[in-house]
Amino acid sequence: AAVATLACTPTTQVTVASPSQQTGIVVTGTGSVAVKPDIALLNIGVEVTDTSVAAARAAAADVATRLQDALKQNGVDDKDIRTQYLNISPQYAIPPDRGGGTPTISGYIVSNQLQVTVRNLDQTSDVLDAAVAAGGDAVRVNGISFTVDQPDQYMAQAREDAVKNARE
Repeated sequence: AAVATLACTPTTQVTVASPSQQTGIVVTGTGSVAVKPDIALLNIGVEVTDTSVAAARAAAADVATRLQDALKQNGVDDKDIRTQYLNISPQYAIPPDRGGGTPTISGYIVSNQLQVTVRNLDQTSDVLDAAVAAGGDAVRVNGISFTVDQPDQYMAQAREDAVKNARE
């Protein structure tokens, strides 16, 4: 079973000042709370190479649309699909080592990275499988993490534990 850990390290500082010198006490405490994750974050990308920017961009957009459609068909809401970045870069051809030469642009690579929130953890594998099938060879799975959707209540408990630890 996966566990997400939230930690907090507040510092409490007490200073008593006198006219001639400053004295004080600094106390540090730590607190942590282990909680069961309730969401999965998938970092899924699309990468396409073609001879022109326009062709690479169009192909990447087509794959990204298929990928997003597959995500939605597997229960992921629009609000849970966010573009992390879009990158367009040249691909260079290195000439053979016969008298040297300057590398030339042989094509363009378009990369599109999405962060997908899966709210039903039991669906994570199905969502990932559908995304990979829809994206084909252009899909890139860059990572999966499990976390808590609303960490504030757990952070409050971690802070409370840290203050208690500091007092001790």
